[in-house]
Amino acid sequence: MPTCLLSFPRGVRVLLAIELVALVVFAAVYESLDFSIYRGGGAAVLQDAQLYLAQIDEHWFTYPPFAALLFTPLTWVPETAARLCWDLASVAALAYSCRVGLRLAGLGARPPAVLAAVAATLLLEPVWHTLFLGQVNLLLMALVLRDVERVSSGRPAGMWIGLAAAVKLTPAVFVLLLLAAGRARSARNAVVAFVAASAAAWALAPGASATFWGRYLGDTSRVGATYVSNQSPFGVAARVFGRAAEVPSAYLLLPALAGALGLALAAAYARREDWLAAVVVTAATGLAVSPISWTHHWVWVVPALALLLREGRRRAALAGFALFAAAPMWWAPGPPREPERPAWWLSQLVADAYLVAAVLLLLLLARVPGPALARVEGDQRRKHLADRGPDDGVRGVVVGRLALVEHHERGARGLRGTGQGGGGQHLQGRADGEEEVARAGGVEGPGEDAGVEVLAEAHRGGLEHAATDEAGRVLVPRDYPLERLAHGDVPPATQALGFPHRPVQLEDELR
Repeated sequence: MPTCLLSFPRGVRVLLAIELVALVVFAAVYESLDFSIYRGGGAAVLQDAQLYLAQIDEHWFTYPPFAALLFTPLTWVPETAARLCWDLASVAALAYSCRVGLRLAGLGARPPAVLAAVAATLLLEPVWHTLFLGQVNLLLMALVLRDVERVSSGRPAGMWIGLAAAVKLTPAVFVLLLLAAGRARSARNAVVAFVAASAAAWALAPGASATFWGRYLGDTSRVGATYVSNQSPFGVAARVFGRAAEVPSAYLLLPALAGALGLALAAAYARREDWLAAVVVTAATGLAVSPISWTHHWVWVVPALALLLREGRRRAALAGFALFAAAPMWWAPGPPREPERPAWWLSQLVADAYLVAAVLLLLLLARVPGPALARVEGDQRRKHLADRGPDDGVRGVVVGRLALVEHHERGARGLRGTGQGGGGQHLQGRADGEEEVARAGGVEGPGEDAGVEVLAEAHRGGLEHAATDEAGRVLVPRDYPLERLAHGDVPPATQALGFPHRPVQLEDELR
């Protein structure tokens, strides 16, 4: 047995084994509805416009033509074999998403942790419902997170987000995140990938493409918007008013406002290089803006739980896990529509549990902590430290005579930083009230007299460790953009040493 399977609790190993065996058996004996529609769409697109003019298993194909072309190879093998490969690929995508989420959260992404996360998240309704239906959600989430992982480390990104949006339009919201965060190159890459994929589909299936983009784009009449599985605000409004056609046109202001506010918040986190919070906020915003957000679309609860754990909000994470595992909308009572009765409104809250959870999460994240980067010197430094308050803790790493400290809302009293100083000297700093004492390069005394320039790096999930040479210069990849250093974004040691690197004297770069 692989050592990674032996290094975490036996109960988790047993649970994961049971889940995987159950998945294989299920794929072998059950015809997943949405997977059957995918295969049907892959066959129908070869007849061009017929893709959107005839139902498949009494359901319409609602994805762009590019998706149908990607599904065509699924028709080349027996359905059972194709379904088994599809489900196993979805679990692999889930494992990758767990790894990225854990890494971005700074929680450690070693194989035992990733496998334990997979075993746990397979219990969540959006995840197992995706596998039950044979849906594409886990694969799309992995594509988006692939680009998020790249952009978080300063590498070119966007292609995978663009392709995901060409398969299913909802991931396009992450293109807006890239634009709002000032990552124009990555946003351009996403748009180019989306246009190229859609153009290729138009060339191969012009009739289907003209029908979809000209007639059925945004059409919700082909799906049941009032169905309780639709956890979007539009679904809530449709259930409150009885049917989708009765929802007032003024409703359109709600997703527009929610989209603007959500993307602004996500961009604020992205500019601080907190891409985990940015992607979670963007996903929640996209689910709220979309007129259709089935429960299996909410697989983004996986990185959201990692975010809550990173923030030290274990109770919130546990409550969120319990909610998405229980999926109360499926077992909540469904009395006749009686808006005049309080019990009916209470039942609606239960029926819309995922949306309520998303709103609470966005409210929890609505306060972005502190400035992204603040130089604090002399009296301003003392005031800055005093403003931190007794419950604020800071952890940091020192590069030469430069201290980079990361602010956390939860921590010990005062300011504490540890790291590697110039010449290999250990640095420790502490601030209580207005006094700071630091040792850097063997010099001890008040912080300002010691010549230690403090850069308060307040974003969550930022700098953890930096690799330095003997002169205290930080090592960064050769192609690492220096403008990112000017914003306090220093690559972790593992990233710096994993590529050809060069020393940079940060004081000179930041001057």
